[in-house]
Amino acid sequence: MSRDRDRSAHSILKNTAVSEIFPAPLWIVDLKRGVHEPLNRSLRRHIVDLLTQRRSTGIGIPLQTDPILHTLEEFGDVMSIVRNAVSATPDSLDTDHEGFEITGCWANINPTGAVNSSHNHPNNYLSGVYYVATPPNSGNIEFVAPRLQAMSIVPPIKRRNKFNSNSVSLDVKPGRLVRFPARLAHSVRVNQSLGDRITISFNAMFTDFGTRMTKPLWTN
Repeated sequence: MSRDRDRSAHSILKNTAVSEIFPAPLWIVDLKRGVHEPLNRSLRRHIVDLLTQRRSTGIGIPLQTDPILHTLEEFGDVMSIVRNAVSATPDSLDTDHEGFEITGCWANINPTGAVNSSHNHPNNYLSGVYYVATPPNSGNIEFVAPRLQAMSIVPPIKRRNKFNSNSVSLDVKPGRLVRFPARLAHSVRVNQSLGDRITISFNAMFTDFGTRMTKPLWTN
């Protein structure tokens, strides 16, 4: 009887469709090898110089600079790339804004055994990472599904796809620039390599957020 009902239901349907709602975008840019190789050699020297005094923090402990790289002349080339990428991001979102400003930029060194737990970046609209050095098995960036109910019911998965995955691991490599919504929780898996994983992270916010964009969306 049930099979007959199913057959009857299909006979009256014109079509069925799956609609994707509330996607979380990732913007990925890969620099040409001839650009990122000399750039990353220079960045590595500057980052190591900044963190030389912090090498005594212990084995497996991530190292981090102050979030001021966007104000330092020696990071001008990479910040020019970051600013150009950030400026282009909202075009695909059709947002009404008057520009972006970098609110913080810092370098990270994850030595062997280091890991970054899941977190997001409050009070910003965009966040991103530029990859300077990524030895094999030094840890991908992993994004967690922005759904409160994501782990409430977890049925067995026959084949992983974007509708049943609660996290996404993104492959990384030198010269890759990744931007994402700052609200999106992300983490970095343990560095299982014998080398340092070196990245530059940044946040960006609408320049006119406090003066114009926070105004009420309604009128009396």
